[in-house]
Amino acid sequence: MGIKCFLMTLGKTTVEPVMTPMMNYVPEEEGDWWGTCMARWVQLKRHALGFSDFSYYFMMLPLVFSYSSSSVSRNTEGLQGFWRMLSYGTTLLIRLVNVHVLIGVLSTYGAMEAMLKLIIKLCFRGDRLPDLLFLQVGVFPKYLMIVTIFFTILVSAVFFVTYEVLLKKRVEGHAQYSLCVHWLKNLIGLALGSPVYFVMLGYAIWRAALMVLTQRSFEYHVAPKPKQAEPTQSSLAGGHDPKMA
Repeated sequence: MGIKCFLMTLGKTTVEPVMTPMMNYVPEEEGDWWGTCMARWVQLKRHALGFSDFSYYFMMLPLVFSYSSSSVSRNTEGLQGFWRMLSYGTTLLIRLVNVHVLIGVLSTYGAMEAMLKLIIKLCFRGDRLPDLLFLQVGVFPKYLMIVTIFFTILVSAVFFVTYEVLLKKRVEGHAQYSLCVHWLKNLIGLALGSPVYFVMLGYAIWRAALMVLTQRSFEYHVAPKPKQAEPTQSSLAGGHDPKMA
């Protein structure tokens, strides 16, 4: 919707955040671990279909140009507004590329690199020194990974400290774990689940790209999320509102 408004107003539309005291639940199937994983997969496939924004943006450009250059657009800025919108639209394309293209390419590249290394080790003779090849070409990715891990840990630590000070008591109530144990638990979970997550993320993005090429419409599925408990007769009689608990 933001891209539609941006194109229809020749780039004059802006998006402003509205800070509201609300919390968005993650996809979850109550009482079922595998169901929760599949709910996250359903949401991931739906988000990946945002790849179609590329085709919509480039499909609308000739129509917007035709309108801007016609006599109907006398009350608008005409071609000047179109070229301004086109220059501002570059930032939208960069965001779309960062969200959809780069993540999909990096995930696919990592999986293909691992497969290529395995094939080389199995098929090449030892005197061809495949380990030396891996060492020479892996210097930059290694340092890039070190920097990524460092800043990931730094950002997560800042987030947990901020969350602990500002939001935790209002959102969760009493903590079940200490801050360090909670942080370490999430770190281990990310280390174990990230490879699978990014491979499936790359697959979902490539799937969305192929669907954009081969289909004209998509079927969107909404992942299940936790439902709020229904008020009981005793809580209503006592004047207790479960929404305010």
